[in-house]
Amino acid sequence: MFDQIQSNQNTSVLNRITNCVSDRYPASLQCGDQVYQKVALQCYSPRKMKRIERLTGIITFLQSRNYTPIERLIDKFNVSERTIYRDMVSLHEIGVPITYEQSHGYYILDDHFIPPVSFSEEEAVALTLAGRLMKRFSDNKTNEHFDNALDKIKYALSSRQKEIIETITDTVRFPALESRSNTENHLYAVQNAIIKKRILHITYLNRLDELSEREIEPIGLTFYSNQWHTIAFCWKREAYRDFIISSIQQINSTSVSFRKPDHITLDEYILELINSSGP
Repeated sequence: MFDQIQSNQNTSVLNRITNCVSDRYPASLQCGDQVYQKVALQCYSPRKMKRIERLTGIITFLQSRNYTPIERLIDKFNVSERTIYRDMVSLHEIGVPITYEQSHGYYILDDHFIPPVSFSEEEAVALTLAGRLMKRFSDNKTNEHFDNALDKIKYALSSRQKEIIETITDTVRFPALESRSNTENHLYAVQNAIIKKRILHITYLNRLDELSEREIEPIGLTFYSNQWHTIAFCWKREAYRDFIISSIQQINSTSVSFRKPDHITLDEYILELINSSGP
């Protein structure tokens, strides 16, 4: 009845879900396939529109990331583990190839394409405001990529929603920031280095107006005091340092992978900073 989709361990996801539901909730499986058919039919009941929205949300959520543990789905949709397993079964019935990889979680096969879902007016407004903010707080290269992504999103919008976006674009303005140029694409270069785990060579101007050459391994970006900062391991200082993006005078991307074997996360760095500052 169901397509057998194999995980890396050649384990059927559907069997995994069925076993989990059966072990935890045996009464729900007493009628065999009839129960599954009833669950699927419930999706089309007018009284169950909320469930349809959740099923669509699960598909979108799974497609937006590589792996998703069951706990993340429970937290995201604020439902029980039992409900998530039943939703998975229903999605399998309509042909969505959800696969499971042990120690990672669930994902949808790469070759499976779901047409973009429709956006509500509130979501269209939120996307537009995000785009306007992006213009003020990012560099040209990042803005260019965001504009391209936003154009693709607009393609899925209705005429009414496109009118709303045009209205927001024409009527929302953000005050100019303090003298800050975003003509350089340093932010994009740092983002790329973080993703690819590549070393950056930078010329940096510190608060004493001293120039220095640095070789850094960036682990994250953060925004405070009206400026972007990158937290990076500096080989010159052999420690993690906070670099202001706008103070980078020159930046050279390399193809050299990070040499430091184990990096802390950005959250761990911030936590250490908070703890070291004391009460």
